[in-house]
Amino acid sequence: MKNKFKNATGFTLVELMVTLVVAAILLSIGMPSFTEFIRDNKTVSETSRLVRDLNFTRSEAVQRGVPVSLCRGTVAGCGNNPWEDGWIVFTNINRNNALDGADAVIQVNEGLDANFTLRAGGNIVTYLPSGNLLSGADTFKVCRPDQDTARSRAVDISVTGRISVSTVAAGGLTCP
Repeated sequence: MKNKFKNATGFTLVELMVTLVVAAILLSIGMPSFTEFIRDNKTVSETSRLVRDLNFTRSEAVQRGVPVSLCRGTVAGCGNNPWEDGWIVFTNINRNNALDGADAVIQVNEGLDANFTLRAGGNIVTYLPSGNLLSGADTFKVCRPDQDTARSRAVDISVTGRISVSTVAAGGLTCP
């Protein structure tokens, strides 16, 4: 009787173990980089949500021809809740920085994802129909859950309404 497996090829146990060890080493080197890549992308995503809503607020003020504000709060009005819990965009026709009967809610944002923090110098940002800010310039800090200031983002709004994004550390700021 002939042996059917005489010419069969395969891997030895030693070859498989070496392959597993090499794979484990490569994964241990690559995983921290991949994890940091995911954190950086999440930070950019959360910052983009804020920038999108600030740009939306400015464009609505120009389009409607009335002051439009973005404040921390809910549909019930501006409040003292943390910025990361959410904000609203509303017409601020009488410029009193409060959501009242003359104003209309345009948009509601439910805030940032868990463990991100968002801080700003004030409680409200109001754009005039010209696209300029009603009050002085402001800076928002989007801070990562690990409070890594070097990788957190700063959103600066100039008096003319222009928005720029940089790292928090570059602006000389720190995360809470």
